[in-house]
Amino acid sequence: MDVFPGRIPAGNIERAVKVVERWRSTGPESDQQIHERAWMQFLHGNYAEAIKLYRHLTERIDAGKVVEPWVRFDTYTNLGRSYDMLNQRAQPLACYQRVETLLVGTRWESAKAYILQDYEPVPFHFARGH
Repeated sequence: MDVFPGRIPAGNIERAVKVVERWRSTGPESDQQIHERAWMQFLHGNYAEAIKLYRHLTERIDAGKVVEPWVRFDTYTNLGRSYDMLNQRAQPLACYQRVETLLVGTRWESAKAYILQDYEPVPFHFARGH
């Protein structure tokens, strides 16, 4: 999870894409792989594709099939960010509220303010430098 995606160097993103693709080719696709693919789409500005992948994960999360807490809350955080980047404000607000719920009882609960920044009152936005 990167709270400040605009600070990620473009070279790091390109290296990560290669790693994720190698990981994906080694066997069945996992929730973590889908999460990372969605994140790469997000970082490249492909918000509609990121939303598609994140929505797939939210269905699995809501069905109780995703057990890793950080994948659960980070998926909803990034889904909200993706919608914010497309100026679709109602959807991200619902996502950020879901993040708050998913953080309860996890070791990340005390980091809620850091994870969500000020995304509820102020739409998430970042300028891609790559």
